[in-house]
Amino acid sequence: MWKGPEFFKNPIALKQISQEKTADLQPLMQDFLGSSGTIVLNVRLKNFEDAQEDLAEYRRAASQFDRLVINLDMSESEIGEFRKNNADNLRNLEELINDSVAFDELNRLEIQYQNEDNPAMMYSIAYEGGEALREKITQEFAQYQNNTAAMAKTGRTIEVDPAPMESSVDHFADHVSEITGVQEERVGRASETAAQTQIVFREELTLVTHPPGGIYGDEMHATGMYSHTGDIPTGEPVTLYIDSREFAVSACNTTGEYDIPFTIRQMYAGTHLAYTRAGKVFSPPIIPISVNSTAGVLTLNVSVMGSTLFSSGRLTTECRDVSDAPITLYLRGTDNETQTTVYTDSSGTYSYETEVNPGDYTIQSVFSDPSFPVNECRSGGICRLSRPK
Repeated sequence: MWKGPEFFKNPIALKQISQEKTADLQPLMQDFLGSSGTIVLNVRLKNFEDAQEDLAEYRRAASQFDRLVINLDMSESEIGEFRKNNADNLRNLEELINDSVAFDELNRLEIQYQNEDNPAMMYSIAYEGGEALREKITQEFAQYQNNTAAMAKTGRTIEVDPAPMESSVDHFADHVSEITGVQEERVGRASETAAQTQIVFREELTLVTHPPGGIYGDEMHATGMYSHTGDIPTGEPVTLYIDSREFAVSACNTTGEYDIPFTIRQMYAGTHLAYTRAGKVFSPPIIPISVNSTAGVLTLNVSVMGSTLFSSGRLTTECRDVSDAPITLYLRGTDNETQTTVYTDSSGTYSYETEVNPGDYTIQSVFSDPSFPVNECRSGGICRLSRPK
């Protein structure tokens, strides 16, 4: 399991790093670019818990490098491109773990349905769940390959060897090849069973999402009907999964219909895949949900009373409050610089206070989190203030 450098966890070290030149950041950049390989390798070996731990370390490191990258010898456009690829790469790794866990679960379910002599569900798993996940993981590989190539180019620009990171593409390719082989065998078994057994195919769980997509704050509905061997299971729980993660739960009414309302909040901009599950039954097919990004607006108000600095503001998008969003405040004095992350409340408001010594200060707040469909934004201008001696 990869453990990031202690610099990523030590605020004092981070402060020192932020004042260093590109040459001093190169060893850390080298470790960071190579660390994604252990995540992919652990997924391939089905060490999913280790992969999750590695991902948590990688996420922290990625967040810090989003800040530290401004100290590298790169143009603003190159820095922006690095941040975008960094965010995309992190999202690819998260989805790789979630979808690989789901794909591995299908192996367990296949054995279960085989033992229960349920050829219809074996066929459903092979041709619906398995094929959908195989296709999604294949698409994730293509995206990861492109992002890795772009980040490797950045590494070479600052004389960092990207070979360890590029080798993770080979691990990912092997993983896709192995999944394809498992899926082909699964389909073969299902087809053989179907040929030997008279299977009556009918939908047991349906799913429609409406509207088909939206922006931050939009309410959506996942609706459908569940019928099991002709009976209507009133009150049967139905779980909505988005990107292979449990998202919301509802229950069937007296006619077997269900309606799962959910709101677009911390969902990255792009295409998400949704399905529902009731007991052992999955909804065919997997439904795409399109989430579009919107511009963010971030305000900042600052005042000083005695030795205490008070700051507050609000994050909105399309006149909607953005809740639970991380806001980073950068406070720069004459001879020091600090950064602090706070979170918005349900009304999109954040606040922070700290003690300051006499002197001149500048302060700015920044929102930058690709897990939200809200573009990066900064408080208008930089507030300058003085605390008299």
